[in-house]
Amino acid sequence: MRSDFHGARVAGSSGTTSLSRRLGTALAAVSLLGLAVGCAEIVPVTSEAAARLADRRTELEEDNVLIEYQKKRKEEAVVANENPDKYDNAESLRAEERFQRIWKAQRKIEFDKFYERYMKLSGDVVSKCNIVANNDQVKAWEIDTCVDKVPEARYDPLRTAGVTFAVILLAIAGLGLYRQGRRSIDPVAQAASKLGLKAVQGRRSTELTGNYKGFSVRIDAAAPEAGGGDKYVRVHVLDQIQSSVVVRFGPIAPPTGLEMPDLDAPEVEDARIPMGYKLRLSNGASAEELLGGDVGFQIREFDPVDVRIHDGTLAVTTWFILSDPEQVVELVDLCLGVAEVYKA
Repeated sequence: MRSDFHGARVAGSSGTTSLSRRLGTALAAVSLLGLAVGCAEIVPVTSEAAARLADRRTELEEDNVLIEYQKKRKEEAVVANENPDKYDNAESLRAEERFQRIWKAQRKIEFDKFYERYMKLSGDVVSKCNIVANNDQVKAWEIDTCVDKVPEARYDPLRTAGVTFAVILLAIAGLGLYRQGRRSIDPVAQAASKLGLKAVQGRRSTELTGNYKGFSVRIDAAAPEAGGGDKYVRVHVLDQIQSSVVVRFGPIAPPTGLEMPDLDAPEVEDARIPMGYKLRLSNGASAEELLGGDVGFQIREFDPVDVRIHDGTLAVTTWFILSDPEQVVELVDLCLGVAEVYKA
């Protein structure tokens, strides 16, 4: 969520006849009726549990607001003909009265947003996620992943046989309907029109290709229905990158088994490298912007994130769950920021 400094869905293909739509609607209605009879009641969430989780999740937004505040302070320094580097240490800005005012106002907005969302979840999910949130080292994406998990459906054994046939019918009818609505739940596909790129949705992934802001880019992402542990978005910048530079900055063990090139470059030791990350650089290459500049601070917003540069191309992979097309555009803009650092 952006601070106060910041300021169309892509329609899916219909491709289904009127008859099949009517049939699918009728079958879905019958199946849902059967599920309503056979499924056990979900435990409702309490306002206290939702508020506790919302408060913890809101706390984790403070660093993001601080980063935006730091950017604003640097911009003001440039306008005033001052050295913007004096604001490189974001922590020194946290105690400023102006930031505290901004964060106080933003905190209420963030809390209300999370509280409203968590009140719609089951009590079981909120209870489990509160346990996750109690860890002092928890990160925002871990809580978001937790609340995205759907609680296990519990069925009355005496009624299960009666609804099995309805479930099968729902699966058959829903297959065609699901394909139509697939793009409407895929933020990467929705971002295609905003980026001016061509979108192709496959069974396992979504791909965007084209030119954006003068760079040739390709975006690969997991299918929208992928589980939280399998979601990823990877942005490739395919031109205008220094061909001799090799950079590998990211988790020591990436969260999924995505194919990653094993880059041959010396490993760099630096106190600014986050715990659990490593950095490899070719001789003469610098990673100052990745570790301490504006680009580096923005990269942290998409943690866990992996940056690899080799053979004149750049690939940035994040396992952060992107929930709307604006976040996809923000990620692509960040990747172009990295590209500018290593531009040929």
